[in-house]
Amino acid sequence: MSHNTFGVGAVPPPPPGYPPPPPGPPARSGRSRIWPLVLAAGIIGAVLASATAAIVTVQARGTTAALPESVAPVTITVAAPTPAPPAPLPVEQADRQTCQEGFLATQAPTKSATDALAVLPAGMKVLDPAVQQNPEWASAVRSAGSFYTQASDVLHEKIAPGTTPVLAEAANTTAKAFRVLGDSYTKLLGGLTVKPCSTN
Repeated sequence: MSHNTFGVGAVPPPPPGYPPPPPGPPARSGRSRIWPLVLAAGIIGAVLASATAAIVTVQARGTTAALPESVAPVTITVAAPTPAPPAPLPVEQADRQTCQEGFLATQAPTKSATDALAVLPAGMKVLDPAVQQNPEWASAVRSAGSFYTQASDVLHEKIAPGTTPVLAEAANTTAKAFRVLGDSYTKLLGGLTVKPCSTN
């Protein structure tokens, strides 16, 4: 066996007396092999881009169709902050204001209540059944009740911040007493009747 000394891929020389072999096909350059790869990459890229566009379009259509026709506005209610209490006045000024603007202001409504009750006969009590049966007397008692309620409101509003605790408590107690008296007079004769209990 003989060794090839011409190298790999080399064509041996022709035997003596024969013409040289015709040249083979021209050697391919590296550029001629790249174009099929570029074409394949372009086709794959176009397929991927069209698939992505189709998916995005389908998803976008699906989300817009799921929204309701008309969306109601959302209303959030926030409670208003409580106002800060008024700054307390000096004690002497607060006491004077509570007495002059509070207690003295109740004199007119309480006098009007007393005058309204003057139509009742001497010695007749408000709870007397005869008062409920007489429209004039019942109206006088209701009117007195509204005057006592007015006195309660005036006194309660005029208690000045910074008033001595004893005076403030006395004013609050008096205002509550006027309120109870006014409510009882107006509601006592406001159409409420007491039915006797039946014993069967």
